[in-house]
Amino acid sequence: MLAQKIILSVIISLMFLTSTIIGQVVYTQSFTDKMEQRGLTWNKPSEDFLNVFPLDRDRFFDYDLVLRSDDGDAEIRVVSYDPDANLMPNVEMMARLTTFATNADTADLFIYSLSEHLKHFYNATWVMEAEFVPKEELTHYTKGTMIALYREEYGLILNTIFHDTGKNINAYRLLFSFRNEN
Repeated sequence: MLAQKIILSVIISLMFLTSTIIGQVVYTQSFTDKMEQRGLTWNKPSEDFLNVFPLDRDRFFDYDLVLRSDDGDAEIRVVSYDPDANLMPNVEMMARLTTFATNADTADLFIYSLSEHLKHFYNATWVMEAEFVPKEELTHYTKGTMIALYREEYGLILNTIFHDTGKNINAYRLLFSFRNEN
């Protein structure tokens, strides 16, 4: 009887582990396929490891990929838009940003047009960055940074980084770029 209980618990554990692993592989395979279609390149951070986090939807949006830093001090939520979607990248970014950012009077929202040097690094025709305070119901992190990259014929990618004050997120700003076709 004890042997049967042990075998049963091992089988249940393996089923749970297998379904979790398969879910993560399918999740990342789906995003890998989108990256290929959108002409995106992954620029792996050299210092931090990022783990796939199984959040594909919250009450605000669907996400293509959600990553968390090993230390838990940052979370990256990525959405890519199809190039055939007839996009206006600045409107899409602002719509997402106004949904993510708190409306508190004391919270600042900064939007930056990035330099030609960074456009060249990202191989993008349009690049914007925003810093904001996220809504409490969206995340427990105290700061948000959104990087929007757009390239004609490839689409738009929004890389939103939620983090706490003091976390160095520079490597996360550079996670994605468009492939250089030259």
